[in-house]
Amino acid sequence: MYYNKPQLAIKFCNRKFKTFIAGRGTGKTTTEADEAENNIFSMPRSRGFIAGATYMQIFTLELPPIKAQWARMGYHEDIHYFIGKKPPAQWRKNWPKAYHMPSKLDNVIWWFNGSIISLISFDRKDTGSRGASFDWGIIIEAALFPKSRLDQELIPAMRPTDPSFRSNPRHESLFFASSMPWTAHGDWLFEAEEKQKEEEEAILGATLYQEWKKIKKEKSFQSKTAKRILQKLRQNTSKRSTLYLEANALDNLYILGENWIEKQRSIMQKDAFDIEIMNVRKKKTSNLFYPKFNDKRHVYIDSYDYYHFDRVGGDVDLLVNDCRVDGDIVNTIPLQISLDFNANIYSAVIFQELKSLNTVRFVKEFAVEEGKELSDLIQLITDYYTFFPTQHMKIWGDRNGNFKRKGSIISYYQEVMDELQKAGWTFELLAPEHNIPHTERFLKINKMLSGKDPRLPIIEINANNCKNFIISIKNAPTKITTGGIEKDKSSETSEEIKPVHATHYSDVFDYALWQFFGNIINDDGLGELEFGMT
Repeated sequence: MYYNKPQLAIKFCNRKFKTFIAGRGTGKTTTEADEAENNIFSMPRSRGFIAGATYMQIFTLELPPIKAQWARMGYHEDIHYFIGKKPPAQWRKNWPKAYHMPSKLDNVIWWFNGSIISLISFDRKDTGSRGASFDWGIIIEAALFPKSRLDQELIPAMRPTDPSFRSNPRHESLFFASSMPWTAHGDWLFEAEEKQKEEEEAILGATLYQEWKKIKKEKSFQSKTAKRILQKLRQNTSKRSTLYLEANALDNLYILGENWIEKQRSIMQKDAFDIEIMNVRKKKTSNLFYPKFNDKRHVYIDSYDYYHFDRVGGDVDLLVNDCRVDGDIVNTIPLQISLDFNANIYSAVIFQELKSLNTVRFVKEFAVEEGKELSDLIQLITDYYTFFPTQHMKIWGDRNGNFKRKGSIISYYQEVMDELQKAGWTFELLAPEHNIPHTERFLKINKMLSGKDPRLPIIEINANNCKNFIISIKNAPTKITTGGIEKDKSSETSEEIKPVHATHYSDVFDYALWQFFGNIINDDGLGELEFGMT
């Protein structure tokens, strides 16, 4: 079986705490499967966990490739392990139990040597960790994982389920695997890099550590100094508990091939290719249009409703991607839509005003790019919300939607309303007939985002359904003109930035919030706004 160098480094490293941040196609799930297998067999009858931000993420994205790697290793579901159920009655006599066996097996993988893996997400109460003990753990797509829950619930639960495990070097080990964080939610992962540096400096001393930093930067590992440093680090392995490793698609070139990487480069804009494929750490952006936007305050992950998922028995092939999996929409409140119309992309976001909570909740982004029509966008939306009981839509958006598009006898908004009517929806057109000045947007939306004025609604955004929407908001820059502050919209014509990451979606955000501008009586307190950094 082939392993690339980063995978081998993780596989044969015995440090308790490993963090692996890698680009798409690098083989993260292979390392997750191998780490689990190593723990399962080095501690028979142990109890570990695989944790993810959402249950949907675990079952639809992560577990299938993990199971595929186990199959390559010779372990097969319903033969060597069972998920969510007991082995057949005739096998149970010779099928040991874990030392800490839960009463329910709904979210448990039970292996033939008695080891079990609890599948944990914090958006389902029935998969929680409270009261449990774990011998080891794996956190998948850790950049999305809430650090506070890790510290408050999972770390305290790391304790031996049997005294014999205390001396095992893999006991209480944690493995964090993730793509490069897009938002500040995942910046806590970089703490492992600092911890690794501290451990190396403590062993080498300040002078030799500076030499080591230079060697790593220049990749001159064959020099005499490098060999001496490596020997010293190996001799002090007991003083090292942390591994931090980054990798990109080039590290898996043997499997992916040059053609795959070049294909991704050709079809992706540069920013997305750099982060998602080449694992380039996102640079801080200055002069932001939304300096008061804060991931922790405005973004939420707990958004799924698992009733439909459970009805199909967790079978991913039977799971239909529509509003029935969304647990954050209120069925009795009409949906609102905000739209932006451009030559290379039509973009929209669906939101609700929850007056009882004084909250505006953005629940789902939609976009179609060049080659698709506006009617395709509206069909995507009406198909997704087929089962939503309150089929009435309030329409907001770009004032240019009031004009006819080239080659059409009706306006953009008339086309939107015609398509909604065809699908059986009623609607209200509320979009403004004039442009909203950028300076007004900057001041008033940032006052909303600050959360300091109780007259203004709280803003919440669904991280699972609005990734590109969030990226667009976070990256929207400003420029100063003679007319005041303006949003810098140069990204909309850049060949290096994906249209969904350009400022189109941020404009949709502005149009949606325009209806609340009248609640801002004056601009008191806005003088504190600065061009911030994320």
